[in-house]
Amino acid sequence: HHRVLVGLGSYLATNQPADARMTLIHGDPNPGNYLVRGNEVVAVLDWEVAAIGDPRSDLGFYAALLAVFGGMPGRAGRTLLSDAYEASVGQQLTNLEYYEAVGLYKMAIVMSRWGGRMGLAYGIDVIARRLDSLLGPTWAA
Repeated sequence: HHRVLVGLGSYLATNQPADARMTLIHGDPNPGNYLVRGNEVVAVLDWEVAAIGDPRSDLGFYAALLAVFGGMPGRAGRTLLSDAYEASVGQQLTNLEYYEAVGLYKMAIVMSRWGGRMGLAYGIDVIARRLDSLLGPTWAA
């Protein structure tokens, strides 16, 4: 756990994108927090970790969820959700790999605290492997 928390924490602090913009973010954009009717989201639940931050943080956390818990990890932080967001706002998103790494860092913190009790101890190894493929070896230096 130490390698992931310390190494990635240092990497994130020194590589923060300069183009961050602040807005309301959800903080836990997993599919279970959306009520959907047909093809339309009709409600967003579970706002207890909402914050002011860059919207790419939510997109990166969702990419991290897919990478760790199954689904289809995208290329460098990209998912169908980030592609749809990009199309919706009409802008190309940059630095998504950084924001996926932020999501992985949040997950590593939770897993280091609760992982053994929740049967998620394997998750730190999965996170480390994803970081290697996402950022290369520099994240752990």
